[in-house]
Order: sequence, then structure tokens, then C-alpha cells
Amino acid sequence: MISLSTNTASLTAQRYSNRNYRDMSHTAAKMASGNRIVKASDDAAGGAIGASLKGNISSLQQAGRNASQGASLLQVADGAIQNMNDILVRMRVLATQVVNDTLSTTERQYAQAEFNQARLQIDQIANGVRWNGAPILNSGARAVASPNTVNTTTVSGVTPTGPFTNANTGDLVVTGYVSGPVSAASVTGGASGNPYSISATIGGQTFQNTSVTNGNPIGLNTIITLTSTSNPSNTIAFKTSATIGQNTTTQLETDLRGALGAPMMNFNAGVNTPAVVATAPFNSLGTVNTAINGMVTAATVAQPGGAGTNYNFSVTIGNETFTAMAAENAAAGNITFTSTTNLTRTFIMATAALTPATTTTANLNTFFRINTPANFVPSTGAAYAPTTASTYFAAAAIGNVVGNVIGSAKDVKVTQSGTGGVYTIDVTIGNQVFRGSVADAALSPARILFKSLVNDQAGFTLTTQATLPSNNPTGLANDIKTFLQIGGISVPTSFKPGALVGTSAAALLSGNMASTNLSSVVKAGGSVANGIYTLTSSYNATTGAATLRVQGEDGIVYERILDKVSTYTATDTVNVRFFNGLEIALGGTMVASLATDNLGDNVNATGGQANDTVSIVVSQGTANALTFQIGELSTDVIVLTFSPLTADGLGLTPANIETLAGGQNATNILNNAITLVNNALSEVGAVQNRMDYIQDNIATLVESQSAAKSTFTDADMAAESTEFAKFQALNQAAISMLAQTNRLPQTLLDVLPRG
Repeated sequence: MISLSTNTASLTAQRYSNRNYRDMSHTAAKMASGNRIVKASDDAAGGAIGASLKGNISSLQQAGRNASQGASLLQVADGAIQNMNDILVRMRVLATQVVNDTLSTTERQYAQAEFNQARLQIDQIANGVRWNGAPILNSGARAVASPNTVNTTTVSGVTPTGPFTNANTGDLVVTGYVSGPVSAASVTGGASGNPYSISATIGGQTFQNTSVTNGNPIGLNTIITLTSTSNPSNTIAFKTSATIGQNTTTQLETDLRGALGAPMMNFNAGVNTPAVVATAPFNSLGTVNTAINGMVTAATVAQPGGAGTNYNFSVTIGNETFTAMAAENAAAGNITFTSTTNLTRTFIMATAALTPATTTTANLNTFFRINTPANFVPSTGAAYAPTTASTYFAAAAIGNVVGNVIGSAKDVKVTQSGTGGVYTIDVTIGNQVFRGSVADAALSPARILFKSLVNDQAGFTLTTQATLPSNNPTGLANDIKTFLQIGGISVPTSFKPGALVGTSAAALLSGNMASTNLSSVVKAGGSVANGIYTLTSSYNATTGAATLRVQGEDGIVYERILDKVSTYTATDTVNVRFFNGLEIALGGTMVASLATDNLGDNVNATGGQANDTVSIVVSQGTANALTFQIGELSTDVIVLTFSPLTADGLGLTPANIETLAGGQNATNILNNAITLVNNALSEVGAVQNRMDYIQDNIATLVESQSAAKSTFTDADMAAESTEFAKFQALNQAAISMLAQTNRLPQTLLDVLPRG
């Protein structure tokens, strides 16, 4: 039908013209960008894969640059280490030269002068060779365990509060290392039957409960255990004195803060007020306006007019300051504190007489628990604690703790090989099981040797104080559990290596070597490995010499001989360096005592148990590792570490070639130092070679992944140009047809009558 008002043909031409123009523009965009996918609708899945490959390629390209830059860094280290090796070879030549009786003392001193300068140059290279400002050959100090034990912890400043009433020095149990003041405490969760999350910050550690053991509600006398998030061996535990069920977390948090003495007590808008500590003359809080909300962060007492004038009190709660005024020596009564920003917000404090001696900022801070938290203080002086005397074992029954004995006692199992047979005793300490054996009904004193099932260099002894039971393994197991305080809320016996046990061992820190830190007595340098070392000694009365031995967990023993030990006095200091790099500074009193009491003996001079084994823990300190990201994943890294290549790290500090004997000893030291440097050189060379392989591999990966990405994202220019020509022709045809169809209504005028 021919219509004048509706030009259907024109509309059809317009539709095709628009579609052809759109397709032509889209094809032009692909050709201009070179991408097959210019918008997500082109290929959603292919676009996602292409984007992922693009990210991988970018990461790999950066990893390749990292490897190239790392190779450059290692080249710098390579050159420096080779120079260091040349210096050590020259030092060994000097040490060999002085072992010659044709040289006089003066000539040896000349050699020593050159030796000293060479040693200084070793330090200069180790500390001076830097990359981007950081030394790359000095990997930092080695850490040596402190002799302070961390087994028994005393707690001060704990105040029973709310359901945490039993969190006091009687029921608060600490295992592992917990040291320092409480700086924070919080309770969250608990709504609609969900578990409470209870945490506290003590020293530098955060302690957190687990929802498995502490759900909601929490019943009466429930043991709540808070475990360190950085070391699960460190815990604190306490009992509840009331059922906690659907309590507001704000109230519980205030109670917990009160129990642990965390600073900044909380006012909670009329729900609760701080768990204050009555401190003369400040007795208690009275009425508190329901609008007051926030933590107490500051409290001061001042007398601007001097003695005899009024006191000005100031307490900051949240962001609001409250002030009050009272006369000096005012009688007991109530003081009203008023907000400086809103006079309707007040609280009342009941006080005794306001005498100058007690009305102080310090006492007001104590009242509000500002900076007066509970303080956890580790004990000192024993390798294990605490124990309880039992039927068969005295409180001091543990002896000769050697090697890797770490952690709290957890369990005891005793089996017997038939009636009247030998008892086999397994004691679980930390993550190890220690096994000992003893005869049925053994007479006292019987010494039971326990050794770790995974490391026979670690163990301890138990000495009985009474005849053991006959055919009663269960009774013996329960008695040992009592002795080690296993079970209930009691603090289990905890073993901490690095402690000094016995009078002879304690002499390490006596006299002129007095110290509270084993790091000042023991140095870990050279090739000494991380681990626990046991120090023992034996004395030869004929020669007057004592042989000192250190044995690591690998069982290797290193020895040094000290002559005429009985002649040493309290003013003497002896540095004993073993060939593995462990160096111990001994006081003269300690050295002299070796003539009468061997370290590590089972018995002392009077026949009793000496318990004087010394355990030394060596662990990695602030070492600087060289780390290189060489792949697209976070785990694709190379970490290069080696012993610090300083003079001390190489064991060169005690070397002296002024004497013939010194030259002989220096030769051994230098041989060890050259080995360490060669090890470092081989490590650097090996990683350099690996860097070359890594760069080649990354280049291959980038090439292959780029090719894969191309199949998903790159446009086929030949196909797209054909499509463009097609759409261009169609668009031109559509425009031509549009022009002709627009003239169709005009043709109707030809059939209309003309007037």
C-alpha cells in the first residue's frame, strides 16, 4: 500500500543504515586499537582471560627486571667477597710466617701490625659494601638466649572484678613467656548466643581466647585460656566466678579491664562506671550522669595558688573534661565533677579528708587505673619451674637439663613389662616425648635418665626420694603428674633452655662477669648454627688443666683446654672460643671453680647431685637476608643468607700472631674463616647462575603467554578490514536507498488531480 503519511520503506532504510554504521564503527574501533575485544560484550570470557594474562605478563616482566637487578647486586657482592678472600689468604701467610723460631718478638710484632690492619679491612669491606644504602655482607648479629627463665610468672596489680573475680594471683595461671604490663583488654561478640571474643595485650604480645573452649554462655568456674597470637606456647588462664550469659560486652570489657588492670577504664553512658581502686583520699564513685561515655585517659590534681589554697581536680573521659574544686584539708565528703562543655553532665566522688600528703595526681591516677596495669614479671634462676614435692620425688628432683627441652609438661604415661618388670616412663614436654626407665620398686635414691625420642642429645634426670611402688604403673604416673603439676588450673612445670643451673654454672654470671643477659657473656659467630648447646667440663689434677666442651644438637663436640685453672682470680677474664664460632667469656672465679667441680657432673664434691649443666640457646638475630621476587606468585622468591662476613662473624677477633702458639692457633682460625668466605662466594655464584636461568625462563614465559594473550585479544586485521569494507559498502547503499525512499511520497503528487 502506498501511503503518504507513513513511509515504511524509508524507516527500513534508516534501520539498516544505523545498523551498518554501528557495525562499521565497531570494526573501525577494532582496527584502530588492534584489539579483537574493545568492550566486554564482544567476548566476556575471552576478555577476562586476556586481562589475567596481561597481568601475569606484566608481573613476569618486572620479575625479569628483578632478576637482572639482583644479578647486578650479586656481582658487587662477588667482587667484594673475592677481595676479602685475598686478604684472608695474606693473613694466613702471616700466621704461617710467625711460626718460625728464626723470627724475633719484634719481627712478629711487625707481622701482627699488618695482621691487625688486614682484619680492619675485612670489617671495612663487610660494612662498607652497600646496595641502595644497605650493607649486603653483614647479615647482623646472632641472638643468644637470656639466662632469665620464663617459667614462673608473678602478677601484681590484679583486682577481682565481676565474673573475672578469680583472675587474681591465686588462680591466674601463666605458661611460657608472658612479661610486661597490660596495655589493653577487650570483649566482643556474645550476641544471640554467639561466642565471646576475649583478648588482652601484655607487653608486646596479644592474647586471644578460642570460641571452641569459651562459648556463650560461659559457666561458673570455667577456665578461660588466652593464647598468644605470636607464640601458642605462651598462655594465661583464669577461672570465672560467675556465669556469663548474654552479658553486655561493654560490661564484661570493663570487668576484664578491672581484673587485669588495663588502663583507661570505661564509662558507658549510665550502664556501668569504671572499676576504680580506692586510694586515699579517693574512696569511690557516687552518682554518675547517664550521658557520660568514654575511657578515662587523664586525671590531675593541681594547686595553682600554692600550699594552703584550693585543689583543682581534672578528669578526662573520652573527649570531655570534668573539673572540680575543693579546699586543702577539706573534711571527708563528696566532690562533684562537672563537664567543662555541658554543665548538666556530672559525677560524684566520695573522698576522705583531702590532706596534702595524699591528695596527689599519682593517687588519682591509681584510683582511675590510669597507667597502673597488672604487671607480669618472669622469674629468674632455674631451668624449670614450678614443681611440687610428691610421694616419690622431692621438689628439686629434676637435674641435668641438657639440649632442646622446651615447653610445659603436658602428660605422663607409664607402662610395665610384666609383673615386677621395668617401668617405661614417657613424659610429654612441649612437642617432644622424653622416655626413661627404672626398675620396679627401685630403692631411693634412683636416678632416672630421660631422653627425647626425636633427639637423643636432649634430656633431663629425675631422682627419687622414696622407694618406688611395685607393680603400680598408674600410681607412679599419677605421682609424676603431681610432681610436674599436670592437670587442673595449676601451673604445669615449664622447661626453658638457656638457664643456668647449679652453683658452678651460676658463676658464669658472678663476680666480674655479673650480668642479667647471657648475650653479654656468650657470642655466636663464625659457623655456629642456630640451636641449643650444652657446656660441660672435666679437670685433670695432674696437669692442672680443664677441658671445656660444647655439644650441639647434632652431637658434634668442640673442645678447648684451659691451663692452670686454679690460679685464676675474680679479677681475671678468659675468652674461650670454640672452633664452631661459639665464644664464652668466663670470669676468673668460674675458671678456678672448674678445678673442684666439673660442669655436667652427676654428683658434686659432697656426693649430692650437682645439677650444673649449662644450656646455651643460639638463634637468628636481626639478620638481613637478600630477597628477590623472581615470579608472578608471592612464593616465587629467592632468599640468600650467609654468616656475617665481619671480622667477628668470621671468628677473627681473638686471633693473635705475636707468639709462635698464637700463630698456630690463628692458622686454624683463618682456615675456618676462609671456608666461611668460600661458602659465601659459592652461594653468591650459584644464585648468580640461577639468575641467568631465571631471566631466560621468564623471557620464554613472557613470549608464550603473550602469544596466548594474542589469540584472545588481538584483532585479525585482514578479517576486520574485509568486514569494514563490507559494512562501508552496505552503509553507502543504505544511505542511497534512504535518499530514494524519502522521495517516494513526492511521486504521489503525480497521480493527484491538478487544479
